Amino acid sequence: MLADLTLGGALRQEVGRTRPLPTLSLTLDLAGPHNDDSSSVTAVAQEIAVGDSVGTTAGTLHGPQTAFGHCAATFAIPSRGCQEALPWDNSDAIQQNDVPSPLQPSDLGHDDQTLLRSVLAAEETDRSWGDHLVKEATTDSPDGYLLTPTPAMTNRTGAVQGGVLFALAAQCGAPRDESSRPRLLSGTMRFLTGTDASRPVTVQPLAEYATRRSLFAQVRLWQGENVRAVAGLVYRR
Repeated sequence: MLADLTLGGALRQEVGRTRPLPTLSLTLDLAGPHNDDSSSVTAVAQEIAVGDSVGTTAGTLHGPQTAFGHCAATFAIPSRGCQEALPWDNSDAIQQNDVPSPLQPSDLGHDDQTLLRSVLAAEETDRSWGDHLVKEATTDSPDGYLLTPTPAMTNRTGAVQGGVLFALAAQCGAPRDESSRPRLLSGTMRFLTGTDASRPVTVQPLAEYATRRSLFAQVRLWQGENVRAVAGLVYRR
């Protein structure tokens, strides 16, 4: 999620903060695991290229002391359309007097209350909030796995956010019968069309090849009879 939001936000600084930017592909390459759950992860966009109705952005993922991976994304840039600008689309520095007063739980609506509960529940696990969000909404199905989207998973257009779909594929692509869960090494997801947040998503993982240390898999995400996204993933034992 962090990579997708950072790369898309950086591109919007070039093409306009309210421009629609459908994600066409998202790639993560992780040289090593980020094991320190008490520290933050930072995504930094470094390179932007804009061409004929397409923009690409590349960046680096940093832990508290060093980089541990890279990310890249390709976005379509439609000639028409306008969307709401969100806070991370604003590159201006936030001044101290711009920070609003903290909200109380009673100030939140139902969807935000649900989101808050999921954040607090994630703190009791060894997973990040994003991984917890996806795992709690995913169940086994005859075809593989089934995700039931929640309001916290949607983007500004109301579809399921691309980073959520990437996390879903990464969680479901690893073999079930491994004694210890392999870590994601590299992955690229192609977004064929938007994923409707009001309908369940069927996840079909396919093991392609395995060596002593590496596992290669493909994951397809379906809604009804239509493929919404396809991911190619590499895991490391």
